[in-house]
Amino acid sequence: MAYIVGNRKQLSFLPPKIDDYVGKEDPVRVYDAFIDSLDFQEMGIIIIRRECGQKYRK
Repeated sequence: MAYIVGNRKQLSFLPPKIDDYVGKEDPVRVYDAFIDSLDFQEMGIIIIRRECGQKYRK
C-alpha cells in the first residue's frame, strides 16, 4: 500500500479565492462581466442574497 506524505500545517488545500483558479485572459471572465451587467430586478427575477450559495440547500 502506498503512503501519502502531506503537510499537516497546511491551512488550505485549495486557493482561498476563485480568481486564483482563473487566468486573466480566460473567457469565463467575459461571462462573469456579462452576468454582473444584467439587471435581474428589471427582468422580474428576484434574488434573495441570504438564500443564495452553497450554504443554502433544502
